[in-house]
Amino acid sequence: PQVAGSDGGGEGGGGSGAGPFVGLLDIFGFEDFESNSLEQLLINFSNEHLQAIFNSIIFSAAQAEAEAEGVPPPQFDAEAVSNVSTIALFSAPHSGLFALLNEECVFPKGTDESFVAKLHAANKEHSRLSVLQPEGSAFRVAHYAGSVKYQARGFLNKNKA
Repeated sequence: PQVAGSDGGGEGGGGSGAGPFVGLLDIFGFEDFESNSLEQLLINFSNEHLQAIFNSIIFSAAQAEAEAEGVPPPQFDAEAVSNVSTIALFSAPHSGLFALLNEECVFPKGTDESFVAKLHAANKEHSRLSVLQPEGSAFRVAHYAGSVKYQARGFLNKNKA
């Protein structure tokens, strides 16, 4: 079998090969580089969603198995493994990172710094966000896998493209 991207062949690989094809999805592909921009933020946001699905499946299955065996379900701190608040930080309709980024892109004098200032103003009480001063265009998000510093320089231009 071929691994996705090995030479572009195989079924669904875009090549002309007719052999078997193995596609892999790394749900633990969360990364934190020295400099993290919009692209890395989008990757990490996607991984937040994958982690939420994983958590839901695993914990639901464990609870169902315990109930089927007549064993009281194990007690655990659901809030400690939940990343719902992080997902909401990104996707809340009016105060979420994506809504504010889209909004800032339509303002003629919108800047990356003004975007970060609005993000902070709208979410200053959010436990998963911190704005780094005096940098102005940097902020930190506490993801399920760790805290990541994002440099917002270029966010508006990339989002407009």
